[in-house]
Amino acid sequence: MPPEVQCYYPKSFMSAKNDDAITEASCSRSIDDMQTIATGCMARTFWQWIDGARPYSNQNPYDIPANIQLPLDKNSCAAQNGVYGQGVYAQAACCTGLECEVIYSELSGGNSGDMTYTKCADGYVLTGCNVFSWWSITDGAVAVGYMDETSFTDPRWPKEDNVCVAYNGGKGTMGTNDIGVWAVATCCRVVD
Repeated sequence: MPPEVQCYYPKSFMSAKNDDAITEASCSRSIDDMQTIATGCMARTFWQWIDGARPYSNQNPYDIPANIQLPLDKNSCAAQNGVYGQGVYAQAACCTGLECEVIYSELSGGNSGDMTYTKCADGYVLTGCNVFSWWSITDGAVAVGYMDETSFTDPRWPKEDNVCVAYNGGKGTMGTNDIGVWAVATCCRVVD
């Protein structure tokens, strides 16, 4: 019988105000003597400019192969300040009884509205879906399931479950994000 999944949600301090400043929310506490693992990441700012949030990694996204299952190399979440940002906060979902991995998509196209996606391997469930860019202009990320019955759908979405979709943003004061964005999926399964 698998153990019960229990979670807590630590928040970080505010990041520095410079471009690309990172703050980290760490899953450093255990629950009932069970180690917790970062199963989801969130970011928040009051100043609009944010590069995104993702499970914290020592690797640059450019160096990570697309759609490859990666172990969490740090048990925390990172939020990254954007070019004109005044600081960001990270928050992690830290849970027991799960084994998780991270999957980055291919880089999206450089036009506003271009999307990219990745999906969890068989036997894993999507527990976190983030967008990340070094250039601040994103239109967000959404978790997609084939059985979703929501009023907001995109005909470009794959007809599969456990998919993380990210969208490149529009024009900002820095111009268009013509570089692209990554979708970052956190995928977990119950540990027996």
